[in-house]
Amino acid sequence: MNARSISGIILATALLGISAVARGADETQLEAQPGPAAAHRALEQAAGLPTTSPQLPAQASDRARGVLADTGFGAKGDAIRAAQARAEEHIVEDAESARSEATNRAAHAAAAAAASSAVADSHVAATQVRATSAKANAAGHSAGRLDSSKTE
Repeated sequence: MNARSISGIILATALLGISAVARGADETQLEAQPGPAAAHRALEQAAGLPTTSPQLPAQASDRARGVLADTGFGAKGDAIRAAQARAEEHIVEDAESARSEATNRAAHAAAAAAASSAVADSHVAATQVRATSAKANAAGHSAGRLDSSKTE
């Protein structure tokens, strides 16, 4: 082997070693930062929602505990959820009503259009009858004139 090929092999080995060290450094940085590493592990394990409701630490004030118990998970929380459910029911009812009204308006518009079309068709038919009658009368008069002019 010549000097060039040996130096190329040494250079390739050095570059591979540096990239391996860099990859290892990235992994150790994730492990050194517990928040991101834990988040990555949780996402990888497809972590689910907690089964227990959140709780305040032991040193939290009585007022804070009362607010959390009453508002979030107590009577007020139940009332808020019930009000939201009623609001959603009203929204659904309003949407169904609007859909029904729109269908009704469309049916009335279609009936009006059909009636208007029928009236227009009758006008066209009457015009055609008058035109045919006028042509027949004109043909009869001109034929009669020709005949009367021949007799004189």
